[in-house]
Amino acid sequence: MFIQPCFIRKNTKELKDRLEKLGYKICKCCELEDAIWLNNYTPTSSIHGTGYSNEEIGISAKESLNLFLEENSNYIDCGTNEDLFLAIAALRDDTDKNQYFKHNSKNHFYKCDMDSFKDYFDDCNKELNDHIEDYHKATVDELKELLNNKKIYCSKCGGTNILKEAWVDANTLIYVNDTYSDRYYCEDCMEEVNVIIK
Repeated sequence: MFIQPCFIRKNTKELKDRLEKLGYKICKCCELEDAIWLNNYTPTSSIHGTGYSNEEIGISAKESLNLFLEENSNYIDCGTNEDLFLAIAALRDDTDKNQYFKHNSKNHFYKCDMDSFKDYFDDCNKELNDHIEDYHKATVDELKELLNNKKIYCSKCGGTNILKEAWVDANTLIYVNDTYSDRYYCEDCMEEVNVIIK
């Protein structure tokens, strides 16, 4: 079952499609023209639209949004950050799929694409010296830190033209996952560099 209520200040078809892939049901209220926010109602695993006017009770769209904020202080505000919204909306207690796991002492994250993080870890990460016990399910604060649109800058030139070591499929050259080393290469300086995240 989904466990963390949250909302996003946007409403697009692509976003609703991604939420359906997570296992949510999309309520008809999301299709109303002035439903400009989406929120997840965790007890029913459903997505609802917010911000539409209700002429029957004489409430405007703006008043509807304000009312939602007053009545739902336990919801996490994701602004317009889709990655953050989807990561928090994916949090659940009956599967590990689509959830992030963080190393206990390093800034390494995995996004699990299997029902069990143990199976995912065993299957995808045979080369690492880490152990499954070194990881925990990322908290909301850790997800905010990871997905809050911070940029990585070269510590020498200040540029953002940075490459990070990663694994790619040798046949298709499609990204698979990070190697979780802390090696970065600045294409402007043309050398391996330290980085600053801000």
